[in-house]
Amino acid sequence: GRVWSIGGRHRAALGRGTKVAGGPSAVVPGVERIVQISAGAMFSMCLDIDGRLWLFGEGPCLIGCFNDSAPVYEPKAVPAAAFGGRRILSIASGDGHILVLATWDPDGRLPLAGSSVFDTDYTCDNAKSSGEELSLQLAVGA
Repeated sequence: GRVWSIGGRHRAALGRGTKVAGGPSAVVPGVERIVQISAGAMFSMCLDIDGRLWLFGEGPCLIGCFNDSAPVYEPKAVPAAAFGGRRILSIASGDGHILVLATWDPDGRLPLAGSSVFDTDYTCDNAKSSGEELSLQLAVGA
């Protein structure tokens, strides 16, 4: 769908440019085919149907994703490399943090039903030692 914002946020969290100080609802430009939205205290995020994460606003979440402290006044796509090239499946946020559920691997494959995801070479210990974040979704077989 399309994202609409409304409210009194005087900064970038509404995603409609630098001069928006609230007022009537309006479409957030630049993002379409959105399947999930979430917002923190000073930022908003959208997940599109292709698994791309879009952020706008300000604060630590945006600095972490874009390596830049400047507010983002209109939606900006987070580079896929931020999540190891994985497709994003779901998002959630708190006041100053975000959580992202991503596919098991960059090709979007999930472990086969009945197999152990920890039988592969990619283990939690490997992820910790290489500094990578590990996202997990399990397929449950009947």
